[in-house]
Amino acid sequence: MSVINPVMAGYLADPFTLPEQYAMTGRGTCMSPLIEDGDLLVFDRTAKVQNGDIVGILLDPAQVPEDEYPGFVKRLLVGPPPKDFPFGNACSPAIIVEMLNPPRCMSIPMSKVTGIHKCLGKAERGEDGFVQFHPGKGGFQ
Repeated sequence: MSVINPVMAGYLADPFTLPEQYAMTGRGTCMSPLIEDGDLLVFDRTAKVQNGDIVGILLDPAQVPEDEYPGFVKRLLVGPPPKDFPFGNACSPAIIVEMLNPPRCMSIPMSKVTGIHKCLGKAERGEDGFVQFHPGKGGFQ
């Protein structure tokens, strides 16, 4: 499932410029039935992520072809290693994520990742056009 919102596109180059909590629209069906195409998802860039969490993964736009999204949503199976882990030249750090439809695991090199943000759940757009999110309702466990 890819995430994109044209208003947010400029933030993807530097995820630290994103608000602490933000919403993006999910595109695709790879996380169905948990997340459907068009669902509005709320992320927290400061929340600690743990294995098993649904996360938004932001990729370095310079390393993503123009016709692909620079971000996507997956379940985090194996999170990033500690920053001070002594890898040396033996291997490159990576995360392992899972998609649901079809079931598949994949490894993503940390050299391509600019941010891993916890997905708090689904939100709704109110009649006034503003995003409405109620913690505990529409969240993922």
